[in-house]
Amino acid sequence: MCPQCARSTQSPIYRFYSSGAAGAAIQPLTTGTTAPPTDLSAPKNTSTTQHAKSLYRIKSGIILTRAPLLTRDPTPFEAAYFLYQKRLDERLVAPFRKAFYFRLDTPAELDWRLKSRERHGIAARDVGRYNPRGRVAWNDEVLVGSPVSDPAVVVERLAKDAEMRISEDGEEVPEEDRVKVERPRPRRTEADEAGDEKRLDRELDRTLYLVVKRGEKDPWEFPSADVLTHENLHEVSVPC
Repeated sequence: MCPQCARSTQSPIYRFYSSGAAGAAIQPLTTGTTAPPTDLSAPKNTSTTQHAKSLYRIKSGIILTRAPLLTRDPTPFEAAYFLYQKRLDERLVAPFRKAFYFRLDTPAELDWRLKSRERHGIAARDVGRYNPRGRVAWNDEVLVGSPVSDPAVVVERLAKDAEMRISEDGEEVPEEDRVKVERPRPRRTEADEAGDEKRLDRELDRTLYLVVKRGEKDPWEFPSADVLTHENLHEVSVPC
């Protein structure tokens, strides 16, 4: 409430607030007379002022983060669920028509024919021996402890299956002469292996935060500094 409103409503007391004052001055209000406010420029008790300054501090800081660059590793349950969804999709899609994608007796068609025999006629490459078109297509759940749904196993099977095994002249290429498909880079980096916590190319599946400490015995905290009377919040954060 402003002093004018306090006088008009005949409030018993009114307060004056000042950011530079150590405390608020309370003045009585009598009918017909108004007591002058306390002179804030007058000398104050030094000990009281220092005590107030020690109680109230405004600090400004920044929070710097590095967002995750990779999705986290799925749990065994999540990996099994994703594979279950994949098998379910294979049961619902239209049958794979080889003639639509491969010309007869071409290297690509011969390569597909060879791999299809090894899969027992199944088009899917990373689901083990599951047949979405067979009489036991309903049995599409992964057993506990089975490595079929392990992401590392799935990636390796996909990369192995992508290797071209038939040469241009229609002959099968020995395994040692096949062109290897490039595998994905490891999820753990050199910084992870070295335990370097100052680099950003580590813990790629987690959010990283910048924290600092002033001395060896001080706690870790976000960069921050006290706000002085002549500084704005964004000016305090810049040097951090």
